[in-house]
Amino acid sequence: MQRLLTRSARVALARRGAATRSYDALVIGGGPVGTEMARLCGLIGLNVAVVDPRGALLAAPTGYVSKVLLDVSHAVERGEVDADGAWTRAEAALGDTAGRALAMTADLFRGSSVCEGVDDFAPDVVTGWASFAGRDRNDGSYEIDVAADDGASERLSAPTVFVATGSSSTRLPSLPWDDAAGWLFDSDSIVGVGRVPKKILIQGGGLIAVEYAFIFRRLGSDVTVALREANVLEGKAVDVDVAAAVGARLESRGVDVRYGDGDIASATPPATKGGEGTVTLASSGATIACDVVLSALGRGGGAGKLRHSVEAAGLAPTAPSGHLVVDPATLNVKNGPTDAWTGSRVFAAGDVAGANAVAPGGLLSTGLAMGHVAVR
Repeated sequence: MQRLLTRSARVALARRGAATRSYDALVIGGGPVGTEMARLCGLIGLNVAVVDPRGALLAAPTGYVSKVLLDVSHAVERGEVDADGAWTRAEAALGDTAGRALAMTADLFRGSSVCEGVDDFAPDVVTGWASFAGRDRNDGSYEIDVAADDGASERLSAPTVFVATGSSSTRLPSLPWDDAAGWLFDSDSIVGVGRVPKKILIQGGGLIAVEYAFIFRRLGSDVTVALREANVLEGKAVDVDVAAAVGARLESRGVDVRYGDGDIASATPPATKGGEGTVTLASSGATIACDVVLSALGRGGGAGKLRHSVEAAGLAPTAPSGHLVVDPATLNVKNGPTDAWTGSRVFAAGDVAGANAVAPGGLLSTGLAMGHVAVR
């Protein structure tokens, strides 16, 4: 069971050049949906490996990060935590939460196997980024290359693959992502900001942008929200009166909300780490100084984490939204037009899956239900 929790016991990738390791099933993605699919496969006695760049299974939704920060921000507002120590408290709380989630994840794999005599059916956890290399020409098994950040690599194979790579933040290519580390963040990377910003500009007016605006304002930051729309939460299935009340609440808390002004004409990172850069808004021409920018323009499917390799396995190309194209009823990833094999044995579940019959979308419970459909 320790292989779920400690790096030393995880499957090492140092065996460069080792023979391909074969499994009954491979799961790509160790979040809550991938963990559930690995659990279900283990329950019925399959030999399973899970590939995840973190090298661990974590059956907790990614949204737990903002919820922990929200809790700390309320503690600051109530005077229970000094503002100067807020981020230290936040990092400690995030670590504690992750530790509890890892322990709960490990418990999922104990003592409930339907196979007689099997008390521990945890999968192998392989650290690295997965990509499809093709299919075995003899039996059609899928070949998966796994590359670790340290350069180590190996190949795995299985007749069945489950993809649960979740979602990814939407990044505008016009922003200087490669030149603004520590200043420019998205909703995935903001947890690594490492401090409470003095001045933060948040681009976007959706659920994530609004939540972080409240969080950082309570933590003591000067917050500017720049959005294209005329109201916050527009197009998010939120009642217009509720959305108007949320916008008014932001302004009453001292957040500078700039409606109809969400496009960035230019962004100049700070000359020194931790200093102030500037953002010029396209519509108004206003230039805003800030030491952190959070671009929170929604999320798309996480198929890009497969390094654009799905066609190598004969699968249909990834949709522009980053989702895998699936059969709505079975969640099979559809084959490409030139694939020589009949039928796909690749399934997608959770936020990476395209339009399907499991609804409503975007909920953890829906993702878990999709995992059950896929394994079935």
